[in-house]
Amino acid sequence: MARGQDAPTKTGGGIDPYVQSSMQQNKQLAGNRLIAAMQESGATQRAGMAANTQVQTEGMRNQTSLQMQAAQSATDDKRAAEAERGRREDMEFNEKLTEAGQLFETKRDALRREHEVLLSQNMTAEAEKVRQQSRELALIDMEMERDAADRTANTSLSIAKMMIKGDAQKEKMITTLVNEDKRAIQDQGAHAKVIEDSTRRIKLDKRMDLPTVGEIATKAIPAGAPMGFSSGFTLIPTGIKPGTQADPMGVMQDQLIKYNPNLEVANLSPNSIHKLEQQILEKKVTPEDIRSTFGVISGMKEVLTEKAAGASKTESDFWRKKLQQVEEMEESLISLKNSKRQVKDSKSETVGATIRYALGAVYPGLSLGGKVNELRKTGMDWDNVIKEMTKGREPYTPLGVTPDMSPFAVDFRTQVNSIFERKGAE
Repeated sequence: MARGQDAPTKTGGGIDPYVQSSMQQNKQLAGNRLIAAMQESGATQRAGMAANTQVQTEGMRNQTSLQMQAAQSATDDKRAAEAERGRREDMEFNEKLTEAGQLFETKRDALRREHEVLLSQNMTAEAEKVRQQSRELALIDMEMERDAADRTANTSLSIAKMMIKGDAQKEKMITTLVNEDKRAIQDQGAHAKVIEDSTRRIKLDKRMDLPTVGEIATKAIPAGAPMGFSSGFTLIPTGIKPGTQADPMGVMQDQLIKYNPNLEVANLSPNSIHKLEQQILEKKVTPEDIRSTFGVISGMKEVLTEKAAGASKTESDFWRKKLQQVEEMEESLISLKNSKRQVKDSKSETVGATIRYALGAVYPGLSLGGKVNELRKTGMDWDNVIKEMTKGREPYTPLGVTPDMSPFAVDFRTQVNSIFERKGAE
């Protein structure tokens, strides 16, 4: 029998079954090869596409990374520039503060010297005019001090506000403000009590009702101590026995030692205030003692003002002279707020901080608690108190000038404002 391959491909008009089977197998194999080839081609394409996609993705990632790095670098540079600009502005502002402080001290010292000369010549009316200028200067000083206190509170609270995360920390911040508010109320109450008590005792002291004739000293006055300021001597009129002349400074001394035996009227004079500063450094005089001293001064000023208003010309001159001296004491005490000398055994507490603490009771706007108390009195809730105390503000608030101010006040305020308005490095 012939082999299948030699057999005719058609029989009876049909295809030989063997050939047909072979053709089907070949077709199947060809189809399989085609599918395999297509699959391989598809895999190759997919691999190529994947590779291209990976390359593109990596490129995009690298590009994004570079963009992010560039953005971060630009942000860091911007922040660094802003920080440097802020540091420069702070430095310029502090330089202007120093210049304004020097202008203030120069003017204050000049007025003080002029006042002492006029008092020594018994030119009471002329001395009073100089004292009025000193009062206006002191008012400006307190205005600037309040502005500085507001800036400090604004900065501190703004930083604290930025760090708040969640309600718990917010409530802790409010608790701090509540405590400051309470302390301010207590300090103001203690100060008012000292004024009330000392005023009453001064009025009841019989030495305030004695004659006010010409005065001499029975003992040598220590160097640098103006008449009536030094302990260890008594002022008496010529031909009159000791203890028979009005002695407001002696009365004031008795009021001071009720709060601390180390407090002396003599050390409140401009020429001796450094002695009180030393006592604060040595912790012989506390912040509470300074607060009480301000209270006694306020009480004495009130009584002396009443005495001067209801007296004859000669007696009025005496009381007005004493009033001017007490006002000078107050300003000398306030001047210590600029002292940076550190209190004994303390790395942070200074004489200036001690004075400022006491001043917070005298001028509530100078303390954080006093400021909080002022806002709370307007009916603000705690959220609005925080908002008000952390709102944006200018570094310096120009001193106001009104038509009713004296030429001296207008001129000095204009000088101070011009210092801060002067442009620095841009």
